[in-house]
Amino acid sequence: MSDTGLSQSKSAAFMAQGFKSLKDRHYTEAARHFEQAAILGLVDAQYELGMLYEKGMGVRTDSAKARSLYEKAAKQNHIQAIEKMAEFVSEGIGGHKNLDEARQWSEKAQSLRDARAKTP
Repeated sequence: MSDTGLSQSKSAAFMAQGFKSLKDRHYTEAARHFEQAAILGLVDAQYELGMLYEKGMGVRTDSAKARSLYEKAAKQNHIQAIEKMAEFVSEGIGGHKNLDEARQWSEKAQSLRDARAKTP
């Protein structure tokens, strides 16, 4: 198996373990698994870990860390992360407040939703 295939396999395993831990309400364990997948670059893990930091589930609440993770995922076109970035930037959560930037994030999310709606 190639290094890429191995990383993808590990990422998938970390994600599966993370979601199982969430379901079982083992939030610290979920955060640990999502963090491992996020380190491997998995966009969904970056978003899920951001949610845990935002809500303080299994980790200490950290709006700046949540925002950083959302931004990483948003830059990879994760729609929910883009929507979170619009929210965080418009309200100045975990960093600067900038209504023009928030509008840009919102427009990007809408554009991606529209493009996906047109895809068969």
